[in-house]
Amino acid sequence: MAKTESSFNDDSRKHGAKKLFYSKNPSKKGGMKIEVKSKAKSILDTLNNEFNLEGLDSISRKNSKGSSYIKIETGFYKDVGEEEFNKILIRIIDLMLNE
Repeated sequence: MAKTESSFNDDSRKHGAKKLFYSKNPSKKGGMKIEVKSKAKSILDTLNNEFNLEGLDSISRKNSKGSSYIKIETGFYKDVGEEEFNKILIRIIDLMLNE
């Protein structure tokens, strides 16, 4: 991963749909911004059910150019705590790869 930002891509997809996961570490701010561009609705629904995230402003589903993505703000880490944050990231990756 790069010092400030990273993306994980699926090169078999068309341009614009390649980016599956994007993270950015903003300077002088705690936490990290993350965008999940793969299976956004189903992943967020699963996370809400498994981790009770509804009502948090730091995680949401956004729409852009006809597709949706999950946006995780820098405050999400503080909202859920380190242990839950790690579990949620592992679950996102699991859902992206296996379901």
